[in-house]
Amino acid sequence: MSAAAPASPDPLQEEFFLTDAARMRRWLPWLHLPSVVRLAFDPRKLFLTMLALGLLATPGLLRQRFAPHSVTALAPLPWESGYLFQDTGDPVPPAAIMLANPLVPLRYATTQGPQLLTPVAQVFDQGRALIEQPFHWGATSIGIVQLLWTWAVWAVFGTLICRLAALDFLGRDVGWSEAWRFCRGRVVSSFAAPLLPLLGIVGLWLPCVVAGWITRVPAVGQPVVAVGWVFVWFCGGGMALLLLGLTLTWPLMIATVGVEGTDAFDGLSRSYNYLFSRPWYVLWMVGMSLLLGGGGLFVVRWFAENAEWLAIRSLAVGATGPTVDAFHPGANITGSSGAILQFWRQAIQMGVHAFACSFYWSAITVMFLLLRKSVDATPLDQLTTDRTYGSGTLPLAGIPAAERREQATPPQR
Repeated sequence: MSAAAPASPDPLQEEFFLTDAARMRRWLPWLHLPSVVRLAFDPRKLFLTMLALGLLATPGLLRQRFAPHSVTALAPLPWESGYLFQDTGDPVPPAAIMLANPLVPLRYATTQGPQLLTPVAQVFDQGRALIEQPFHWGATSIGIVQLLWTWAVWAVFGTLICRLAALDFLGRDVGWSEAWRFCRGRVVSSFAAPLLPLLGIVGLWLPCVVAGWITRVPAVGQPVVAVGWVFVWFCGGGMALLLLGLTLTWPLMIATVGVEGTDAFDGLSRSYNYLFSRPWYVLWMVGMSLLLGGGGLFVVRWFAENAEWLAIRSLAVGATGPTVDAFHPGANITGSSGAILQFWRQAIQMGVHAFACSFYWSAITVMFLLLRKSVDATPLDQLTTDRTYGSGTLPLAGIPAAERREQATPPQR
């Protein structure tokens, strides 16, 4: 009696097909960038960003309170017009002009792209002010405290926003508490990662300071420094490279900690490695993000201004003429009504600025995931919580990580 033939496996109940859009994203992963607009509109990220902007305004409010003579030199507060980087405060063009010339909204949206770089531009401006201004213990100490405060605020809120953006990007619904439990133990790493390059900058800065002291020696000081000027020049070049890398990779350090949950050293090494190994890819994604974010910011501003206009036009149906004029933007209303109205308008203005910062950190998160896939060959849908490490074992990155995944993949037959 012949042995019975092995039963054929049951057919799949359903077949899965990749759509054309999914295939395109697999071939061109940067096509995931348009999803950043959706991530930036998340109410949780907008709320966290508004809290961060409020805390960032603390130094300015303190200086207004205790040093009113220097108010004119302060930057605008988050609820004031012109707060964003290169924001001229121009109103949105009227609908008639945009309909008559479709290039007008496109040009307006394109010019708003650089405004999304506000977080990194603020850090750059604060660092440049420390370098350019003459050294005085009082002013320099205040500048250092303000820079560290900016880093501390974004270390907390940037890490949390990046974590939420990564989970939302993967379609995982995670509450506030779970995201905060993941980030609260890693905030120190987010804060310490940018400080590591500063140690190298200080190490290169001290020889230049010593050279400055040598020039004070009569007759021989300046000739000695002139002979060794090439050494001083190389110290300045090293500081320039470290400052450039720190300015460009500081947000990636926070995204690394928020997504991977690693320490400050890993955040530093990965961010520098991703930037300098894929510079053209980074430049392409930055350009795409600025174009998309500028369009999103244009829509937000258009909606906010038209909502204000429609509200006033609707108010005019039931209110008197003087009341309607008083509620117009720029009108001077005295008393409690004016203070309340100003509060709500400033809150709306702050919400517009919060969208720009929310988009920035969401874009940084998606860019980090794309760079991680390009450099380390890590799948986009893999997060730290999906992996387990042994006690005292750090996660692999770069070529060792790619080799480990290739060894774990069974050969195709």
